[in-house]
Amino acid sequence: MIDDDIIKLRNSIAIKTAIRIVIYSLIIFFATLLIIDGGILSDPIAEYVSGIDRNLYLFCVHNKMLIIAIIFIFVFSIVAYNLIKKSIEGMIEIIDSMDKVLKDPERDIKLSSELRNSRK
Repeated sequence: MIDDDIIKLRNSIAIKTAIRIVIYSLIIFFATLLIIDGGILSDPIAEYVSGIDRNLYLFCVHNKMLIIAIIFIFVFSIVAYNLIKKSIEGMIEIIDSMDKVLKDPERDIKLSSELRNSRK
């Protein structure tokens, strides 16, 4: 019974983490596209960059998708790292709480609000 609850809680945390990674990554991807297409390569900024160094501007224009992909991979790795780190911290909190329950079954255990709500 306890093992099933632990597995359900662990799976719930893992699924929520994966969903968060996907959602945050998509938001960041579209924001990156808007910034690069609408901001960096817009007319006034493009004229300014081409005035400074024409080769840099041509490199950015010709390799726009590569630059977007590199930025996206970089940001995705940061988002994934932070969310996975947070879910691992939650799992450690669960393990510590289980250890406390085994040592003293009469004592109340406090979990963070995110872990308490993850079973719903």
